Amino acid sequence: MKGITISNMKKGIVAILLVLALSMLCIGCKRMGRAGELEEKYGEKSVEMHLFDRLGIDPEQCKIVLVSEEGETPVYEVTTDHYGIGKELTFHVFKDSSTSAIGSISIFWNNDVKDCLFEALYPPEVRSRVFTECNGYSFWVDPFSFDEDIEATKEALDYIEEAYVSHGLGTDMIPHMRVEGKFVDTKRVDGVTISSEYVDNVPRNLIYQALFEMEHIANINESSYGNFGSDKSLDHMKKYYLCWAIEKGLVDIYSEFPYEERRQVNGFETSHKQYFAVVNGDVTDESEEIYSDYKGNLSISSFYKLLKRQGIDVEGDWYHYKFRGIDGKEYEFGYDLCGLASDPVSSGDASDNDYSRTFNNYYYVCDGVRYSSPDCIYDGKVMNRLDVNWDPVVYRGIIKLVTGWEVTSTYEKK
Repeated sequence: MKGITISNMKKGIVAILLVLALSMLCIGCKRMGRAGELEEKYGEKSVEMHLFDRLGIDPEQCKIVLVSEEGETPVYEVTTDHYGIGKELTFHVFKDSSTSAIGSISIFWNNDVKDCLFEALYPPEVRSRVFTECNGYSFWVDPFSFDEDIEATKEALDYIEEAYVSHGLGTDMIPHMRVEGKFVDTKRVDGVTISSEYVDNVPRNLIYQALFEMEHIANINESSYGNFGSDKSLDHMKKYYLCWAIEKGLVDIYSEFPYEERRQVNGFETSHKQYFAVVNGDVTDESEEIYSDYKGNLSISSFYKLLKRQGIDVEGDWYHYKFRGIDGKEYEFGYDLCGLASDPVSSGDASDNDYSRTFNNYYYVCDGVRYSSPDCIYDGKVMNRLDVNWDPVVYRGIIKLVTGWEVTSTYEKK
């Protein structure tokens, strides 16, 4: 054919082949089978495809109802017998969002099927006394009944696992839960402790609960579910509890453990690492258990032990005591010299189901006057976290003020 060279023919053939290849690729992009049918009918980003792709539920085998009000983010109510729990399950699919590290926002479908399954398979009437839905699914452990509460948690988790397995469901369908120090048993309004009720003569159990509140004991998720009751896990939790008691100086708790166990466990958790007091260059013996932090600050009970060691006339015991300082004034320290107050940060988000943290706000007494620090009289008011003496600690500066001693720790001897 005139005007058509072999070179041009080759170029034409290549172009045709490229078009055919692109066509094949486009065909290949289309999903096949049931997924393809649903995607073509409802659209790739539809709630129906979320059900099919994320949950394995055929959207045409369940009931889907739009339940959100006009103008709100769409929320769909889905009812299905897909999970085989002996009755239909109703859950919700809704639009959710996440923000990346660089600030970009992604919008996607999410659902509460795990929560709704959990409510169906672990209903309120069979729940453990240590289970709570306050601040999310948690098992609350009281510092005065630690062993019993851990055992109750283990029994509850065994029950939950059996309920899921018996319906052919794996532990990956169980929502994330925590095992933690319980929230304090105080009177609350909208989740916030009524601080005015807990200024004087605060009961010991509430003081200890506030010290233990929200201490992280364990996470319960798909990867850790079967390990909670293992010897290794139980030993870890027991050591954590002992380290906490040593750090706070709670003699009545840590003395329940053998001395060798106390000695070996110190430093098990970095956050609870304790050293031994050094007073005027004299290192206290480990057997005296006058624990300090790395700076030389002492717990209230350790300060009591140090006073007794140094021959000071002390009235009372490690929990609450009085003595005369080098200035002739009477000083008083105690675990019960505190008021219970709500965290001003978390109080703003508190509700009937989301509690605000409650903490001990410690002070000491000098000649009958309460002080939160040497230059600040304690009035019980809390404006922000900087106003709070969270822990039962006697700071080295106060120790020097009332005794004249220079207290450091074995950490500083290294």
